[in-house]
Amino acid sequence: MTAPSVKTSGSGFRYATIYALDANGYPAATSTTVYEGIQAEGAKTLELNEPEPRIINITGDDRLYAMDALPALEGINGTLTIARGNMALEALTRAVINFTVGEAKGLVGGITDKSGFEPQCAIMAYRQALTETGARVYESVVIPRALLFARHSGYNENAAEYSFSIVPQLVTKHLWGTALSLNTEGVTQAQVIRFITQYKPYIVAWKGDNVVTKFLFAAGRQAVSTDKIHGVWVNGTLDATATKATDGVTPTTKPGVGDIVVCFYEVA
Repeated sequence: MTAPSVKTSGSGFRYATIYALDANGYPAATSTTVYEGIQAEGAKTLELNEPEPRIINITGDDRLYAMDALPALEGINGTLTIARGNMALEALTRAVINFTVGEAKGLVGGITDKSGFEPQCAIMAYRQALTETGARVYESVVIPRALLFARHSGYNENAAEYSFSIVPQLVTKHLWGTALSLNTEGVTQAQVIRFITQYKPYIVAWKGDNVVTKFLFAAGRQAVSTDKIHGVWVNGTLDATATKATDGVTPTTKPGVGDIVVCFYEVA
């Protein structure tokens, strides 16, 4: 299979998922069962606002001599809007715990003593797009670290929307732990990373136990083909000789207790 064209026309917004992160910035897998993050169901909008550069007007003799530009002193910020509330997702971003009163489900919101101590998360989202030949591809964005602030609206006669303010962090690594480099990406630090894939992109993780050797994808999200498994990383290091299958991956060396395995692949 061939890589998709880099010239695309995007439309819509199809999918977004939020990952809890461990202390090393990897998706916070807790076992050898695949960790897929929490889907932000009913994705409606993902707005990422890049600030304008600083325009420098160089003047003298009562006229403009030249114009220059310097990088912005603000970072990218954004908003994620979804149509379906998810208490587990909101609890993650607020650093609180879902609780019960009898059979009622509860969640503390608003300003709490956890405000200002919200955990950093990762975001992966995609939309469909067309190449110049009309072929269907997918444009995606990965934010390896971000603060998300849930904004709960009031009630009215309109359909509900749930939104999160996004504050992407400057990172030096991909979500799977590989360092950004001048030779590969052209930068060593970034907030947002974009991809184009032929099929729907997916990022998952597992936590090794020194027993399991093959790490399985979810039954409903198998890889399109082994060519579409773009990488297997163990503790941030690419395992170039890992065995790839459409139902899972087998690292070259059996992952030990606490080792984090991350995979980036495409699903049908």
